[in-house]
Formats: sequence, C-alpha cells, structure tokens
Amino acid sequence: MAAISKSSATVSPQLRRKANLAKREVSVTQLSAVALLLLLFVLSLLGRRDLHDPALPILRVFESEAFVRVRLTRLKDRLEISSTAKLSILSLDDESQSAEKTREGRKAYTVSFDKETLRVGTHVSSRGFEIRAAGDAMLEINGIHYPGYVRLLPDAARGGVVILHVPLETYVAYVLPREMPLAYPTAALEAQAVAVRGYAVATMLDRRKARWDLVDTEASQVFGGHSKLIRRARKHVDKTKGQIMAFNNEVLATYFSSTCGGHTRDNASAFGARPIEALRGVRCGFCDWSRDSRWRRKIDRNALRRKLGFRQITSVSLVESSRGKRFPNILIEGTSDRERANWSAKDFRRHLGRGQIRSSWITDVALASTKVEIQGRGFGHGVGLCQNGARGMAEAGLDGSEILTRYYPGASLARLAPKDH
Repeated sequence: MAAISKSSATVSPQLRRKANLAKREVSVTQLSAVALLLLLFVLSLLGRRDLHDPALPILRVFESEAFVRVRLTRLKDRLEISSTAKLSILSLDDESQSAEKTREGRKAYTVSFDKETLRVGTHVSSRGFEIRAAGDAMLEINGIHYPGYVRLLPDAARGGVVILHVPLETYVAYVLPREMPLAYPTAALEAQAVAVRGYAVATMLDRRKARWDLVDTEASQVFGGHSKLIRRARKHVDKTKGQIMAFNNEVLATYFSSTCGGHTRDNASAFGARPIEALRGVRCGFCDWSRDSRWRRKIDRNALRRKLGFRQITSVSLVESSRGKRFPNILIEGTSDRERANWSAKDFRRHLGRGQIRSSWITDVALASTKVEIQGRGFGHGVGLCQNGARGMAEAGLDGSEILTRYYPGASLARLAPKDH
C-alpha cells in the first residue's frame, strides 16, 4: 500500500478552523441533548407520585377523624358483651344520660332483641344502645375482641343490628390480612391497603344518611375481630396512612378482586353502573401464575338438571349477550321447548355457587355423559386491582404506586385530611 504523502496530510488553517468549529457545534449539541435528558428526568421525578411522598395532594372530605360503621353480620340474636375495662352503656332514648357505667371489668351483659325493643342486662330501649370500653380497651362480643365502640339498633327485618364504629386506619389494618395474605410482597400489600381505604371512604361518603357503611363480609370487605396478624398488617397501613386514589378530585371507589385472568373488567359491564374511566378494564399480564387465572370445573349433570327442574339436559352452549363476546350467556336446553334456560354468566355463577364458578368470564362449556364441563378465567368480579396481578407486579420489581396507576388508569394518589386541620 502506498504511504500518504506529507503534502496530502497537511491541513490548511482554513480547514482546521472549520473542523474546530464543527467540533464545538457537536459538543454543544451533545451538551444540549444531555441537558434535555436531565430536564426530562427531573420533570418525571416531579410528576411522579410515590406512596411515601409527603407532598401528595390533599383531599378534605371529613369534618374530623373518620370512623367506619361496620355491621357485624355473623352474630346471633343473643349476644354477650364485656370488656377488661369499664363499660359505658348509653341508652339512645335519652343520649344525655348513661344507663350504666360498670365499676369493674369483665362483667358480661346479655343483649337480646325483639321487634321493637332492645335489652342490655336489665335496661330496655326502643331506640338502641351505645356501648364503649374505657380508654383503648377492646369490646368482647360473643368471645371475639373488637376495636372501637358499638351501637345496637332495633331492626324490624333482622330483630336488631350490631354496628361497630372503628377509626378508619384501624379498620384498614383489620381488613388487610383478610383480603390479602401478609406473605405477599410489600409493594402489593401497600397497594392493597390504599385500595381498602379508598373503597371504604367512597362507600362512607355515598352512605352518609344510612345507618351503616359496610358489612363484615365479602359483600363489602372482609372484616373480623382481633388476631395476631393485625400488628404485622399495621406496618403496611401506617406507611400508606390516609392515602387513597383520586379521580376528578374525588375519592375513587377502588374495587379489587382476586384474579382478573389477564384483563380487568369495566365497572359498567360488571355492575351495570355509570362508566368511570379510572375503572375501565385494562390488560394485566401479571396474574398468569395463579391457578385461578384459567380454571376448569366439572358440574354433576343430574344435580344441574334437578336445580333447573328439567327431565334431561340435552345441550349446553355459549350464546352472545349484550355484555359482549367476553361475557356470553349460557344456554341450557332440555327435551322440550319449556326446558330452556338462558342465563347470564353472572346468574349462572350465582345459581351454581361462587366456589364452583370462579368468575363470570366463562370461555367454554361442554356436555359429557355425567358432567357439564366449564372453563373460565379469573376469580371474582374483575374490576380494579387484580390482587394476584399486584403480587406478580411486585415480584417483577414494580412499586405500590405503579401497581395502583396500572389498575386505576387516570387516577392518582392523594392523602386524606380532616376539614378542621
């Protein structure tokens, strides 16, 4: 190869100036690009709302500390109430006077109901009683320890109702371990705590004129008495204290269910309610590991026939419904035109039981010799946060705020504060 001659290697002063100018321009361009990236990074940090961010937007919806009113549904007509501390028993016939204050703890009072009156020990009231334990002591109701205080109210349909009044943050701590295993990752549990709190607050605001806000079953959120899990649950509740998801500057009712099956469901489709953008269905993709993501059940053919009152079941098929292809109706036919049932997936699930039919997302049905085979996806109504999807996201390294914003699109974190502060 020929060597480069000195003359061809020599660069004129004019070309050198142009090269230096070009280098400076490249350097400026590179610096501008770096500056732009830094600016975008800073803006992203400023715009992002973290679960532990002390500067979250404030929503003031309650006058003072919020108490959740929970109707205890699992109690029998006859109750025994006691406490290790002194009890104050207030008749609601005349709220200015206490019916009785116990001098010593552990005195048990028998509570009985009839159609128009309630009786606590020897005291009778037509409007009910309020019972409180002194200090932070718990009430013991039929052997189960509960925080807060209780109101006993007459109710013509039920004989009487027991309504526990619990501070909001305490309520969240008692619900959390009953709605999500505490063995789940921290990010999932913190997201769940925010969802529990938001659902409770939205329901409280909606039911201000009612006698209670929520019940203690899955019809609302599962609540129960004191257990050794509560202290562990409080760690996650305290880290998210007062936090809810807000949408259009209002508290969002943060629905959740066990497993969505790969895609959550619109609230309008699931509940027949007004569509809410933050509760529209979204792709999940993080709950595939769960056995409830895709399930198969075999129902006894004769048991289903008897439930329907058919002489025989000749065919079972999926037919289009007004809810779209994802939620078809189930058509069951017998030997005559009168033996024909066209059930929505929701009704089908209700008739056969939620333990058998895990969700309304039924993908296939088939008739075998002695069984009806059913396949579906997900467990629960499928609206909002997917609990097993939240676990999958947390295990993939996403934090609580990222989990929440995925399942409640367009909503953002906010913090509750009393109006009097």
